[in-house]
Amino acid sequence: MARKKYEGLTLEQEELFLLLRDHLDHSSKQPTVRQMASELNIGSSAVNARLQALIEKGFVKSTKTGTRDRVLTILKEAPDEELVSVPILGKIACGVPIWAEQNFDGEILLAKDRLGNGVFFAVRTQGDSMIDAGINEGDIVVIRQQPMADPGEIVAAYINGEVTLKRFTFRNNVVTLMPENAAYEPIVVPPDADFRILGTFKLVSKVRKSSLFTHN
Repeated sequence: MARKKYEGLTLEQEELFLLLRDHLDHSSKQPTVRQMASELNIGSSAVNARLQALIEKGFVKSTKTGTRDRVLTILKEAPDEELVSVPILGKIACGVPIWAEQNFDGEILLAKDRLGNGVFFAVRTQGDSMIDAGINEGDIVVIRQQPMADPGEIVAAYINGEVTLKRFTFRNNVVTLMPENAAYEPIVVPPDADFRILGTFKLVSKVRKSSLFTHN
């Protein structure tokens, strides 16, 4: 780690905080203690000790569910992070395709170092066909605008005037848009369809009220 961004944390605590934050950005499923221990190459007891320190210092909130499980929520961001504005462009289907709503619907502010290079837009999700990828109805997903994707990537795809969010596959010259929910059927794209990739999935934004600006 090059330098500390978070005042009040040790380097080891910040390392865990950044790992947890990145996991929660990309999926609504939080990592287990065992997963975090494996990624940091430390023991589970060390993860628990660092996690408890993050909770006590107010960087992470731990909420118990009715079982032994707990839900972790990020409470703080680095004050010196450079923020960029990402426009929200209506809704995108996570079910059967719906008509694209490309109207400007506000913007979110995100840390530049999380996004990397490129042009980005965000959309609100509608439907539950991508829940096994950690994308739930009502989430705001950030898309990197680009016309191509590698097989296996989640894409925002335009097909015959409609837009949907699915996993892109290309096999035997056939494009298939795969859901991440067994209740839904894959969408096989006909050869004569008006089809194009609008961009690839970057992250699910855990938007704070101060970072969301809507326009009526």
